[in-house]
Amino acid sequence: MQEDDALFGSGISAAGAVSTHLHTRLLAFLSPLLFRLDAQVDLRLVRTLLSVVEAILVFRNRSHGLLLSELGGYLDTPEHAPAGTKRLSNLLRSKKWTSGLIADYLFEVANNRKAQLEASGEDVLLVWDESVEAQHFNQLGRSLSRWARYDLICIDEVGYVPLTELGAELLFQVIADRAERAAVIITTNLPFSEWTQVFTNARLCKALLDRLTDRAHIIETGTESFRFRRTLEGRRRKD
Repeated sequence: MQEDDALFGSGISAAGAVSTHLHTRLLAFLSPLLFRLDAQVDLRLVRTLLSVVEAILVFRNRSHGLLLSELGGYLDTPEHAPAGTKRLSNLLRSKKWTSGLIADYLFEVANNRKAQLEASGEDVLLVWDESVEAQHFNQLGRSLSRWARYDLICIDEVGYVPLTELGAELLFQVIADRAERAAVIITTNLPFSEWTQVFTNARLCKALLDRLTDRAHIIETGTESFRFRRTLEGRRRKD
């Protein structure tokens, strides 16, 4: 802690040293988790998890949040953002591990810290405010009402990352509320036959597609990447 205080008190001139120090601390904290994950999945997915955590920390301020495509650019390069997004998708869709691995590790770390504090004679207090959960559901109702007021909403890049059960239900609710009342535009790289990769509840997926395709205009753009074609055209102009 004294080392941290000394670095942070050095001002902007020590920014590089602070960055290196924090990165070292992050690696030390995550190393046990990364070793466990390495025993279950490919090393490339382990590196992806580390990069994702780094991105979350770097861009944790809401004003600097990342879109999914921007996160892909952070994981790879801006020119190869789709490849970076695919790395994240491969990590999240891998059936060789579950989020329980992370939850168990964080609980273990917290439990060890609690034991350390108690061994040093300090009292440990855990505060759980159930009103937070209630507030979440109150805000949810207001959010659904707000989305229903728009004449048109656009949902981009459906299919890169599978949705949680709750997330899928919420998206279904938003779309169901707009059925025959307001417009929705959705872009995706998945054919309808593969939407169960995103909406794992088959019945919910069928009901969602039923509402989306009713009186819909379906435009197939092919498999060519517009971003890649734009990059090639830019290079030709430079040449």
